[in-house]
Amino acid sequence: SVALRFAVHIFDGIFMLHYVLDAFLWKFHNPFYRSQLFPLYFQRRLKPTHSGVRRGTLTAVGALVGAFALAMLVPPLRANITNAANSFQRRVVDPLHAEEYMRWGIHDAETGQLDAASHNLNRAAQLAPEDQRLKGWLRMLSQAQQSRSKQQ
Repeated sequence: SVALRFAVHIFDGIFMLHYVLDAFLWKFHNPFYRSQLFPLYFQRRLKPTHSGVRRGTLTAVGALVGAFALAMLVPPLRANITNAANSFQRRVVDPLHAEEYMRWGIHDAETGQLDAASHNLNRAAQLAPEDQRLKGWLRMLSQAQQSRSKQQ
């Protein structure tokens, strides 16, 4: 897309500027360049004249260009950000929630609250269906519920 190509070219420009400046700064090790360039860059600056483009105008143009670039980049990146957030939810947050639901379910089962334990363990199974410990607890809970229903 146009926005992606624009962003790539912006980064290419930044990298090129970095390499040019880096190569330029290394020239200060050479005594000839040091003697020639030191007055140019480290001498007292003259007061700027008011001719030409003013600093406020440059700031406003820079802000407009930045806003335009951001407006061009946000829509394509929104899908990537959403996918990354969903992946983080699925890989990190859901297993942590499953651990909590499993802990609550085990506590409820041990205290004899089988309906609450069933709810919590089933919720944990939805969040982490591959957890083998959870499957064992669900089997034990099912057996306990069957034996309780036979006794009643």
